[in-house]
Amino acid sequence: MAHIAVKKVIPAMQRGSLTEVVALASRDAKKAEAAAAQLGIPRAYSSYEDLLGDPQVDAIYNPLPNHLHVPWSILAAGRHQMPFVTMGAIMGGNVRVGLEDSLWISPGTLAESNAQQVTKARQIIEGSASPSPPPTRRARSCH
Repeated sequence: MAHIAVKKVIPAMQRGSLTEVVALASRDAKKAEAAAAQLGIPRAYSSYEDLLGDPQVDAIYNPLPNHLHVPWSILAAGRHQMPFVTMGAIMGGNVRVGLEDSLWISPGTLAESNAQQVTKARQIIEGSASPSPPPTRRARSCH
C-alpha cells in the first residue's frame, strides 16, 4: 500500500463529509487486509480488477507509481476532457478527477471540489448531462 494513501489521503477522505471510503486494493492481499483493518475500511481486494468491479465504488483514488497511472486511469485536459471521460467510462476505464485537472462543470465555470467533478462525471456517464465545453475565446488578429 502506498504510504501517502494510508497515512494522508485516505484518512483525509474519511474526515470529509462528502466521501465514504468503502474499499481498497493492493496486489498483496495481506497488505490490503492490514490497511483496511487499520483504517476501518469494510472491504479489501487483492487485485485492482476486483476493486473496479465493486458496484459500491463510485470513484477511485489512484496512488500507484507514475508508470502505472496510464493503464489504470483515463486522463484528459482542456476542451477534450469530457469526451475523454465519457469514452473512457464507456470502454470500462477509470475516470480520474482532481482539482489539478481543472474540470469544466459548465462553460466558464471550473469545478470547486473533487466531489463536484465526480458528480459531473457520473451525470455524463449516466446520461443525465452532456459534456460542457470550455468557454470560447475571441481570436485576435494581428496585421
